Amino acid sequence: MPRTGRLRGLVALPAATLLASLVTITGPAAAPAAADPGCLTEAFQSPLPLPLPVGTRCDDEVPPVMDPNVTVTPTPRTAQNWVGSKQLTFAFTGRFTDGDTDPLGFECQFYATTSAPTSWTACGTYDEAAKVWKQTYTDLDETDAVPYTFRVRAVDTADAAIDATSRLCLCIPASTDVEDVSAPVTVQARVDTIVPAGSARINGLVDEENPEWPMVTDRTVQVVLGAGGSQDRSPVDFACTLNSRSVPCATGTTDLRNLPPGDQRFEAVARDAAGNVDPTPAVLKFSVPRNLKATGKAGKKSPWKVVRQGGYFAGDFLQTSTVGAVVTAPGKNVRELRLIAPRGPKLGKVEVKIGQSIWRTVNLKGPRYERFHVYQVRDQFDPLVSGRIQVRAKKIGRGETVRIDAVLAH
Repeated sequence: MPRTGRLRGLVALPAATLLASLVTITGPAAAPAAADPGCLTEAFQSPLPLPLPVGTRCDDEVPPVMDPNVTVTPTPRTAQNWVGSKQLTFAFTGRFTDGDTDPLGFECQFYATTSAPTSWTACGTYDEAAKVWKQTYTDLDETDAVPYTFRVRAVDTADAAIDATSRLCLCIPASTDVEDVSAPVTVQARVDTIVPAGSARINGLVDEENPEWPMVTDRTVQVVLGAGGSQDRSPVDFACTLNSRSVPCATGTTDLRNLPPGDQRFEAVARDAAGNVDPTPAVLKFSVPRNLKATGKAGKKSPWKVVRQGGYFAGDFLQTSTVGAVVTAPGKNVRELRLIAPRGPKLGKVEVKIGQSIWRTVNLKGPRYERFHVYQVRDQFDPLVSGRIQVRAKKIGRGETVRIDAVLAH
């Protein structure tokens, strides 16, 4: 309640004693007394020069206040207040607003239940370097549905010890006593120290020929990311790289677009909301074919026609009716070499070689037409070879053509 500038109470003195005390006042008139500032501490402050019984005290009615900026270490990374530690340290400060010089103390509650306890416990040690009070809790359990709640309030410890309603206090009898504590400040934290285990896979990719380094069939690849371990407590996100360069990604499906030809290495590091990081990133290794481009002799029209159509790698294929027509592509340190080309009843033969190796014949003829067919020219166990890759039309019968699409070389 507001300060009135007077004591909450004195022990009533007998009238004769009061009169005798007044009669004995002699000497020049005293200077006017300063305005009573009210009760700031538990030392008695009297507006009258009267002898008072020993133990007479007053009750300060202005409580201290808490600084609302209560912090927790480790610092939570998200709005859900997840932390990756079983030890939490809370830092806080408080102050008087009325010039009170009493000792300032603190009381805390710490719980992981849906309702707060009714009791408070004295808490806090002062950190002289940081100029804050701190309270630490250790050996905490993992948080499930209910977070840990920390509540702290400042206490005027000397004044709180006075029971103004007690006759032993030598105060005017009062029906109530002012609780000299501040309004509490509340902070919550969720504990998760379980490291997530990230996983990654390419959606729908199966390569029986080389499962350790599979070939994708498009320049856009859909990667599926997931994690086990702690995602049931704190949500998991990912940091991803493709060939050591950061790329955006998220839990669930992520599209890697416009992939360059050649070998690719994708890494995804799982990190949960508490800051726990998977020490072993999920790794995907795969290879992207090179789309073949029409080539010809300088100054002459290419014998190859580009046909744009869906269902082929990069949305097109090359077609020729000219025997000996050649398409080239670069090749370096190649073991496995595949030709991607249609297969069907009206297709001829091509031959393929890399560098100084021998020509290898590939028959494109088949019983029914397939837009995307993979021909294994060399496998992953062949010796390394480097040089220009050449695909040459070898045999084209009447009414036939040669169609080729892409090569995989790695």
